[in-house]
Amino acid sequence: MPNPYSTILRTPGAARRLLAVLLSALPLGMLSLTIILSVQEWTGSLRAAGTISALFGLGNAIGLTVQGALMERGGERGLLLVTGTSCAVALAMFTTVGVLDGPLWALAVLGLTGGTCVPAITAAARGWLPLALTEPAERSASYALLAALFQTAVAVGPLLLSLALLLHGPVLALALSATAILAAVLVFALPRDERRGPDTSAADVEPPRARRVDPERRAARRSRLSPGMLTILCAEALGGIAVGATGVAVPAAMDSAGRPVLVGVGFAALACGEVLTALIIGARSIPTHRRMILPLALAGCAFSALLVLLSAASPGLLVLAMMILGASTAPATLAKSALLDVVSTADAVARGYSQLVAVSLISAAAGSALAGQLSDALSPLGLLVVPVASLGLAAAWTASRMRTLG
Repeated sequence: MPNPYSTILRTPGAARRLLAVLLSALPLGMLSLTIILSVQEWTGSLRAAGTISALFGLGNAIGLTVQGALMERGGERGLLLVTGTSCAVALAMFTTVGVLDGPLWALAVLGLTGGTCVPAITAAARGWLPLALTEPAERSASYALLAALFQTAVAVGPLLLSLALLLHGPVLALALSATAILAAVLVFALPRDERRGPDTSAADVEPPRARRVDPERRAARRSRLSPGMLTILCAEALGGIAVGATGVAVPAAMDSAGRPVLVGVGFAALACGEVLTALIIGARSIPTHRRMILPLALAGCAFSALLVLLSAASPGLLVLAMMILGASTAPATLAKSALLDVVSTADAVARGYSQLVAVSLISAAAGSALAGQLSDALSPLGLLVVPVASLGLAAAWTASRMRTLG
């Protein structure tokens, strides 16, 4: 059996789109923390730094949702070029205002603008893949590869930030982020596909399956969420709360155990577990689009979160439990992505994926805030109950609504 990844990379246009995903995700792993460090350096206020970073995250969630809806109407090449260029310009202006001791309100406006204009390249690539790949095995592998590239880039982002801090400070990290975003949109949007005419790219062509959808049905899908999409988005919201709470609880547990230096190792293990498992699933062509996979995968995530809780007192075991949690997260992530093909029309996949990411960002922030508020009243063990409960609810929710995913 041929390697599905080799087949995907030989598909015209696939390699450059996946490279663009990698480049566009690098800044996402570093910009929030970079903004905090930059604003704190310029103003001396951690509160202002946290607020502006939160505005950037809020803008990112809003921008992804709006871009996903616009992509459904076509013309994503132009959209990505405009948003990517605008994001890079906003980051450049943000840096200039900060270095020149400009007003705080200007930094806030530019932070929100930069977040809103982050180009939805991953969503665009996710909407294109099922149209370019006809074999189910290839599609499954492509979703795994997409998730692995995105997660790898997000994990590498903080390492680039650390390097930038050593060389020049957070300003260099802002410049690297703007450069990566510009490079990503140029790689994604400018080249033409070999199989198209000289004046048309795959991104500008209406998806073949979309043409066969009844117009009234397409209008109805635009105006409301399908039951299956609602199921997936609610599951993503509960999973995002678990992610945010874990991001607060695990450092607290490591600090309580006297090994705060292992915090980075633990989250690196989480990322490695997710990336490796995603690649294995894709290579073996496991059918993650089947509706029973999602509740089972989420139940596995809840069990792995329980292992993290039980290992909290032992930093070494906690690192291992974090890798197991990452490995169990991959099937759930791939199942939610693959099920978009089932619960959405072909022209709405990019919009659905952007909504999924936006909900993930907002719910993770809510989970972090919740855990932060509870940190004075609960021990690290108590905080780790939150992701277990949230993932358990997600598994129960999807199991009760499994018929909507058919």
